[in-house]
Amino acid sequence: MTDFPTLSKEANATDFTQTIASDPSIVSDFENGYQQARAKFTSVALRFEITYSFLTDDDKYILEEFEKSVSYRAGSFNWINPTDNLTYIVRFDNNLVFSKERILKNLWNVNIKFIEIRPNTSVNIS
Repeated sequence: MTDFPTLSKEANATDFTQTIASDPSIVSDFENGYQQARAKFTSVALRFEITYSFLTDDDKYILEEFEKSVSYRAGSFNWINPTDNLTYIVRFDNNLVFSKERILKNLWNVNIKFIEIRPNTSVNIS
């Protein structure tokens, strides 16, 4: 399994979000206004969003080549979540979009969305 590349900058964890990838609930409405709910499935995948700021041209190139090597959104890879140091098997949930840093014009920012493809398989690497 391929690993997410090591970059010269750490991810900006202040821009980190984690949500469930899809709601596992089934809710049925009854004519009298009551509802019945149950879980459709018990294993819930996670979606992560994180920003890497102040990346060099080399980092940008590394990410572009990595995105190609995992077939863009089709391939999976190991990614270490910087907030819990667990390794997740993920894929890109969107194609990478780079933007120029507003203050330092020779640097780049990239916001990346990952989706877990094998729920509940995270491992602690510490």
